[in-house]
Amino acid sequence: MSEPFEIRDRRILGVATGFGWAGVLIALVSAGAGLTWLFEGQVPVQASTDVPGHGTFEGAVLISDPSWVLILLHLATVLCTAGGMLVIMFAVLWLVRCARRGDAFLPRMRSALIAVAAGIVVWTVGGEMLPGAASILAYGVLPEGFHSYSRITIWPVMLIVVLGVIAAVFDVGARLRHETEGLV
Repeated sequence: MSEPFEIRDRRILGVATGFGWAGVLIALVSAGAGLTWLFEGQVPVQASTDVPGHGTFEGAVLISDPSWVLILLHLATVLCTAGGMLVIMFAVLWLVRCARRGDAFLPRMRSALIAVAAGIVVWTVGGEMLPGAASILAYGVLPEGFHSYSRITIWPVMLIVVLGVIAAVFDVGARLRHETEGLV
């Protein structure tokens, strides 16, 4: 026998709230961990090397005595990654709060979804593009046998398109709610 709809909703929203606060904590801890390298005078940079018989190894190489450009890129990477994740998590918490109030189809929901999309963009720039730029700039100081590399993924673009469709659905719901208020 299935449980009442309201109980399922409360459970789902409870899980989403826990996810939101866990994400906030993870973002803050990862930002702190990312900044510790700067205090030690080192900057991690993406690099790859060929391991005979095993293929290519991709990871991070610590650059000692980095240039100010590498330091700034690493700082921007840490701040964009943590900042983007914080924006996403606080927007999720905002969505949960509105849903718990029964305000699922208010124009604010669209704003929260736009905030999530903006957070994904900032997070992607910090997590994917800036480390690649740092790797390319550090090419001359990488240890012998290591090569710079960068990667670009398409999943953030797909996720933003999905969020755009969901935002459009919320817009239609908000308009219908506004049109039907006072009819009963």
